Amino acid sequence: MGGFTNTATGTTPVICGIMVWGGSFNFYNNSIKFNNAAYTNGVKIYGINHAAATNGNYYHNSVRIRGSASGTAEDGGL
Repeated sequence: MGGFTNTATGTTPVICGIMVWGGSFNFYNNSIKFNNAAYTNGVKIYGINHAAATNGNYYHNSVRIRGSASGTAEDGGL
């Protein structure tokens, strides 16, 4: 998977690499990269967001988040 770069200047941007809303699934060998180096707004960054109460398997995935954050910014993963 390619990289994502935050270019938003708003106060509530969200970036998500993999978002799961339902169903059964398997995720293998994914590489998720984010770059927030140029921006310091309150961006929420989720590498893998398991947002549903479903069964899923995650094997050998990696998430890399670069940059800085300020204020109420948060970064998260699974």
